Amino acid sequence: MQIIELLTSDIEVNPDMQAALLYELKDMSKNTFYLLENLLNWSRSQRSEIVYNPRSIIINELINENVSLLSVTAGQKSINIKFEVHINFSIYADYDMINLVIRNLLSNAIKFTRIGGLIEIKLSEKNGFVETEITDNGVGMSQEMVDKLFTENQFHSTYGTNNEKGTGLGLVLCKDFIRRNNGSIRVESTLEKGSKFIFTVPSTM
Repeated sequence: MQIIELLTSDIEVNPDMQAALLYELKDMSKNTFYLLENLLNWSRSQRSEIVYNPRSIIINELINENVSLLSVTAGQKSINIKFEVHINFSIYADYDMINLVIRNLLSNAIKFTRIGGLIEIKLSEKNGFVETEITDNGVGMSQEMVDKLFTENQFHSTYGTNNEKGTGLGLVLCKDFIRRNNGSIRVESTLEKGSKFIFTVPSTM
């Protein structure tokens, strides 16, 4: 609101400052949108208003869409997102739920990865499930922090490497949506070395 007030006031703002403020406004708007989407989905989930509507999905396509969507955010921190899986993996899941899970996990990886860092995404199939790994070489977490994640109705969040804000709501939502899709989610992390989030969903027969 302060940025909007400044840009629409009678105060003269030079072009460079105006451009910087607009980029900041864009980031804030995007973060607010994602937060609102998570809040609405969590609220609907608590009231059992979300309908599980599974179908066959090529998960590679979902990942590529979200990598493209978040490429600007990653680019602002010079983060390289590596996804080089040349085999298509088909899952049986709810499109909107898995799309939100991927976006939340990828957004978190960007948030907690330092400038010039690397995020790798891998896919594999094991025992009738497709496993997705999203690994970053960011700040990582202590075991105490890991134990607090995915706790139902308890939201734990810290600032990102560029002081990005969060609520911790996204991970609780991820766990709920993966459970609804008959899968599992877990995290492996080492402080100052990075984190790996792994989730599984059923593959198509």
